[in-house]
Amino acid sequence: VALLDNMLTQEQVRITAPEIFDRSTRALESVYALFDIIVPALDGLLQQRITLFEWLRLAALFILSSVLLTLFYVFACFYRAVQASITAVSSALQHMTNGDLRVQVKLHTRDEMREIGEQLNAMAARFRELVGKVLQSTQRVATAAEELSAVSEQTNQGINEQLAQTDQIATAINEDFLRGLHSWQT
Repeated sequence: VALLDNMLTQEQVRITAPEIFDRSTRALESVYALFDIIVPALDGLLQQRITLFEWLRLAALFILSSVLLTLFYVFACFYRAVQASITAVSSALQHMTNGDLRVQVKLHTRDEMREIGEQLNAMAARFRELVGKVLQSTQRVATAAEELSAVSEQTNQGINEQLAQTDQIATAINEDFLRGLHSWQT
């Protein structure tokens, strides 16, 4: 700095080449010495940043993996719950198809599948009610048919008795007629 001030303030520069070389060499040595001090410090800072970024990358990968595994677990549980509900409803429908209307779907969920199960149970109850009414009607029709059959049989007996009596009367009239005819001719 003193050399520079000296050169700028004087009219004529009086410095020799060896002096410039010597001062330039010392300046370069100072710069290299400063480099020798700064480079390890910068290298250490750079290494710290690299380590921090590697740790952040690993942390981000761990968090992302954890989130993905959690999502996979949640979706797997959701799938199993829905599949279990569908299996229960399907089984109940199979029993109904085979004629067992006493079956009840019991779903322990809090979603739309539970609503479907409740509606299926209501439908089964309504079918049981309708089948009961049909059975009662069938029994009434069977009873009425038996009564009708009994009345029909009594009517047939009455008709047969009247036919038999009508035959007896006709026979008696024929016999009387023939006797009358026979007595008239004689």
